[in-house]
Amino acid sequence: MASPYERIYVDASIGVSPADMLAPTSVVKQHIARGLLKYNPKYEGVLLAYDKVKILPRGHVQWDMSHIVTQYSFEGLIFRPKVGDILTGTVNNLKNNHIGLKADGIIPTSIPSHAIPKGYVFD
Repeated sequence: MASPYERIYVDASIGVSPADMLAPTSVVKQHIARGLLKYNPKYEGVLLAYDKVKILPRGHVQWDMSHIVTQYSFEGLIFRPKVGDILTGTVNNLKNNHIGLKADGIIPTSIPSHAIPKGYVFD
């Protein structure tokens, strides 16, 4: 059975202000951290963790912008389940229109009412 977790390698860029150019790694890490535990269409999944952040030693000014475009890369762990994957979780919310659960104890997940098998009953 395939795992819903995948390791990804990301190359990206960010605008860093000249005032932050003495510590661009912290700016990049803050930027990446803001995307943790949120669905990202670029990754087609939820970024759970990251490491091995690398900053290219040179940036460039684009047009007449006030920031410096800085290239970076990192390795990440992505949660990207596919149709047919079996997830285990703990139910934490039962409503008449969905079941809420934490997949693997950390990923907020919802099963909408139209996907709940017919005849399913709960108190």
